[in-house]
Amino acid sequence: MKIALLHAEISDLSYHMYKLEAYATVPISTMDNKEPMMNYSIGANFDKVHSTNVTVMGNQRVIKFDILLTKQSGLLAEGLTFQLSLSSSYITDDYHIGGSFGDIVLEESIIKHHLLYLQHLKLTGSILIKPSYNKRSVRFVCFNESHSLISEARFKEYIPYSKIELWEYTVNLNEESLTDDLFFYVELIGENISYKDNNFQKFYKLWEQVPRLT
Repeated sequence: MKIALLHAEISDLSYHMYKLEAYATVPISTMDNKEPMMNYSIGANFDKVHSTNVTVMGNQRVIKFDILLTKQSGLLAEGLTFQLSLSSSYITDDYHIGGSFGDIVLEESIIKHHLLYLQHLKLTGSILIKPSYNKRSVRFVCFNESHSLISEARFKEYIPYSKIELWEYTVNLNEESLTDDLFFYVELIGENISYKDNNFQKFYKLWEQVPRLT
């Protein structure tokens, strides 16, 4: 496999703009002379965007594609079609996102941290999971050097226009937690296997995801 989509998501960036973020992996051995590209179209309009490097995991390089789109672009009604490519030697199948296709694509990513909110000392979050995986447990793990907080997530619903599952969890923090540097990841535990979204082994920083209470 030359280039593989992990996941893609469309989000509101501002009153006038959408943002599409897509993550993929490419074997390091193919990166020297071939530049990963995303080719995309909205209706009859075609364009392309270059990738940026995120990190290295084993013999794979994680890359990212960013696209900014105006809300008058037709995306909401028509959706967007994209492919990932390495020059002309390898082009993925078409992926569809936006409009009636939904705002999220999970391909190689089995589980993904989604949203996080903090109100008073109650932390509420959501997790996205690719369907058709046996699940013994879905959980949120928040930790620092001295302790950890684990919350079991519960299935809530399917994402609109999609079979992707949305799971939710809550965690009650204490006053001391507000001064700690906290990290977290989300995990799906199945039969003799587990999948994690740990921000490509860097872990998520809690106070970068939600504003710290003062």
